[in-house]
Amino acid sequence: MSDFSKKKIWVEEAMTVGLVGIFTFLGGCAQEAPKADAGRLLKMSRHNRVIQNEAEQTRLRELMRHERDNYRRMLSKKFPLPKVVNEESLYSEVIRAFQARQIDAVDHYADAFLERYPQSVFADKAIYLKGQIHLILGFPAEALREFERVTSEYPTGNKFVAALFGKGVCYRKLQLYQYAEKVMDDVRRDYPGSPEFYKTELERKLIKVESETHES
Repeated sequence: MSDFSKKKIWVEEAMTVGLVGIFTFLGGCAQEAPKADAGRLLKMSRHNRVIQNEAEQTRLRELMRHERDNYRRMLSKKFPLPKVVNEESLYSEVIRAFQARQIDAVDHYADAFLERYPQSVFADKAIYLKGQIHLILGFPAEALREFERVTSEYPTGNKFVAALFGKGVCYRKLQLYQYAEKVMDDVRRDYPGSPEFYKTELERKLIKVESETHES
């Protein structure tokens, strides 16, 4: 075979290898392109879901606010404020509603009172009555929220110990017995001689009986 033929074969082989390399490279790019596109689509899909979830949350908040405003307007019509609105008259409505076991009226008058007189000497009492009416009528979770508000916002108020004890009762009714027991221990340790101190003994017995029943 002549040198020219050898060189020709060598060139052809080199071109073949080169073309194979090029096609391999292009094939890899073609495979990478769908992967890149898929990654971008996945990111876009996640982004769209986030936007959609935020929009849904916004709509839900608007609906809740709308329902709450409607509820307040309904209560305002059903339970009008006294003709003369001051601390004493408005707080008297809270007490009257509590004695009548009108939970909606208690909430309405107490909220109206707290909106106008948040620093009143009756403020912690109004919140406490909200918690107590919910507890009496079988809504311990709502009652717990109001008692917690008393203990956190009015730590030096007259209803602090009563609200603390109320939290313990709520915990028991919610079957959170360890929390309930701790609250009763705190009352006995920190407030001996208080009216709530003498109530803790019965509560501790109830906690023991109900927790054992719950475990069995």
